[in-house]
Amino acid sequence: MNDKDDHDSARIAESYSPGLISSEPDFTTVQVNGVGGWLLFFVIGQLALRPLLFLISFFKGASTAVIAERFPATATIIKIETGIEIALLIGGILAGCALLKTGVSWPVLLTKAYLVANALLNLTLAALYFGTDLPDTTRVSLIARGIVSGVLVSIVCFLWFLYFTKSKRVQATYFEKRAAETRP
Repeated sequence: MNDKDDHDSARIAESYSPGLISSEPDFTTVQVNGVGGWLLFFVIGQLALRPLLFLISFFKGASTAVIAERFPATATIIKIETGIEIALLIGGILAGCALLKTGVSWPVLLTKAYLVANALLNLTLAALYFGTDLPDTTRVSLIARGIVSGVLVSIVCFLWFLYFTKSKRVQATYFEKRAAETRP
């Protein structure tokens, strides 16, 4: 019985020899498919973080009625800004929900359209700030913050647009099934 155990031990040791075990992991077999990684981060941002930030800014914002008495043009701009923020919030939620649908390409196209609209609308907001009737120092400060915010949002949207264009995960999750179905 001891000989049999030795034979089995030799076979086990032979199958686990250091020559057969690779010291480096094989990253070529890692699957980047499904809503995970940076894609999941984007979806969570649109479905949870963006609405939360909107609610915080909405409740902390100044009363438009108080501003309208002294600065009617600025009150109008604030109403336009709120409308744009609500539209972008809804667009972000729709894009985030759409990205949960895998195997089809339209969620990526919708998200790219949302990113372009987000950048353009934030730059439009920056331009609107030139029309405020606030005192000069406050007006200049608001315009500067609006321009910086618009440029930063545009850069972030551009980077996400590149991600949705070049990402292997996005390609595998939304486009490869469709491409495989159309192959002869």
